Amino acid sequence: MNDVTPEFIAGLRALDAEVGSTSNKHDRAVVLIHACIAGGHNDGSTIVKTLTSLNFDPKHVGLTLSAGCGPSADRHHWEKLTDGSYRSHGVS
Repeated sequence: MNDVTPEFIAGLRALDAEVGSTSNKHDRAVVLIHACIAGGHNDGSTIVKTLTSLNFDPKHVGLTLSAGCGPSADRHHWEKLTDGSYRSHGVS
């Protein structure tokens, strides 16, 4: 598991504040999950713990992570790799 630094959390807080004024909590969670994956914090438990530290409900984060996961870039935000980590579609 990757250690999430205070600087990374601060960046997520800033991103959440930026998108929060125009997005609902679900869409904000999707954006922050993408940011976690892009930042290398791409295992499910780390993503859930990180967003929970930003006052997101852990069940909602887990459900969002699961619902957004799948093989089709047209229908899903990310995919789960054989090692259990997540990767956003379109990223190799």
